[in-house]
Amino acid sequence: MNHEETVALTAGGHTFGKAHGNGDPSTLGKAPAGGDLAAQGFGWVSNQEHGGIGEHTVTSGLEGSWVNTPTRWSENYFRLLLDYDYELVHSPAGAQQWQPVNQKEEDMAPAAWDPSKKVRR
Repeated sequence: MNHEETVALTAGGHTFGKAHGNGDPSTLGKAPAGGDLAAQGFGWVSNQEHGGIGEHTVTSGLEGSWVNTPTRWSENYFRLLLDYDYELVHSPAGAQQWQPVNQKEEDMAPAAWDPSKKVRR
């Protein structure tokens, strides 16, 4: 890949969606590829409250959206990356991740389980 393709892949991959890590990773079952054949393709099995759905989802251990507009295309990933200083914090699952310092409310992401709530990204 050349530089332009690398930037496009990074921006595209961080424009939509979020990382799910809000919870205790010890409640997860086997990796999807290591589970029963009938269960493969359904993702991680979770013994977490509410079956690991919504705000209780656990996958990567990192938690949060990369942008404040995770359902539409924008250049916000790079804008937000450059507009803030970042500090190293722990996700709810205990993973280390970077979080913006003094983030403005308009730059916070909607909560995936309740779009009326704002969360730090």
